[in-house]
Amino acid sequence: MKLSQDLQEKIAHYSTSGSTGIGGVRAWAGALLTAFVVGLTALILTGCGGGEKKITDPDDLRFVVAEADNGNFKMTQAMLNDGLVKRFTMVLKRNISSMKPEERPFQTRMVVQDAVFQHELRKLMDKVVIPDLEQRVKEEDAKFRVQFNSDMEADKQLAMAKMTPEIYRNLIREKIKREAAMSQFKKPYTPTEEEIDEYYMVHSAEITSPPAFRYSQILFSVPKPTLATPESEKPKFAKDKETMLEVANKTRERLVNGEDFATLARELSNDVSTRDKGGDCGYVIEGTELPEVYKVVSTLPLNELSPVFESDYGYHIVKVTESVPGGVASRASARKAIINILTRLHERNSAQIFVKQVLDNAKIVYYVPVADKPPQKPRPAPLTTDAAAAPAPLPGSPAAAPAPAAPDSAAK
Repeated sequence: MKLSQDLQEKIAHYSTSGSTGIGGVRAWAGALLTAFVVGLTALILTGCGGGEKKITDPDDLRFVVAEADNGNFKMTQAMLNDGLVKRFTMVLKRNISSMKPEERPFQTRMVVQDAVFQHELRKLMDKVVIPDLEQRVKEEDAKFRVQFNSDMEADKQLAMAKMTPEIYRNLIREKIKREAAMSQFKKPYTPTEEEIDEYYMVHSAEITSPPAFRYSQILFSVPKPTLATPESEKPKFAKDKETMLEVANKTRERLVNGEDFATLARELSNDVSTRDKGGDCGYVIEGTELPEVYKVVSTLPLNELSPVFESDYGYHIVKVTESVPGGVASRASARKAIINILTRLHERNSAQIFVKQVLDNAKIVYYVPVADKPPQKPRPAPLTTDAAAAPAPLPGSPAAAPAPAAPDSAAK
């Protein structure tokens, strides 16, 4: 680092003059510190002098590990390190410290490819024109807010997720633009009957129909306090819950005494989607209903009343009206499921092709080792009884017995 002539003269003055007092020492130290800061700044800005220089030290966080898009995308060592931490934490559910040296080339390739794909996808998104974008953002935002009693409560939920309303709307915009960019490469697909037949013939044993239950219910909704509810009003919610439980128990007594289930459902149920149908909820299978409700429905004898039980929605009384046992599904009953499976497979294959095309066009250049596949786990050594493979005896231990001699017939 070369000091300017002016700074050299100042340092020489303070070091040779009779300024041995505190002021002189401070001045000399200040000049030296100024020279160091100026020189360090110059080193940072010019890449160690002589203009911009390519960093070749792989341990330097500024070292470029890969580039793509004709040099418009560059990933530095610092960016790679950050990407590896995120991949291990969020995707692999592992601590970055658990990464073995032989894993790094493949994981490096995955991080670089993901970053390049996001870079290229951003270029596509910027070209997309969506005339009704803001209207769609407004509609999606409204769908979110309708779940809450007020906009204030919705904003509090966003704040708990460390988001402002504008950040949330920006995420919606990004989602819509991303889907629009990728939809350009999607081709419409509808499985043919021949494809459905072929899939069913190969996988019929795997396509099972789970047990299904048709049931009716009477629901007594229980309002719950929200984050915006003042503390002074919360006791009222507890009192309302007790009242609703009493109503549910009295309704069950009326049913036990012979009153019609459908009539009382139309009169008392708070489930607006089934109330006008006499409480009929249709058929349900495991995973399509509230766990608390399915647990009761799947174990309740046909046409018997359940006890009053609670879920997040309130208190329920249910009655199972029909039960369909599970088993291997027929082609007709499995047709809709097969169409969904084939459609998902087609979409996944199309997405893989799209990603490959994007990455091929980006022409990634790597400056660090990468691998196409993760390292194979070593296979355990096969167990053997061969005396030659047995470990040598430890010093001081009795000598191993000699192997038995081979039979004469084997020696001939």
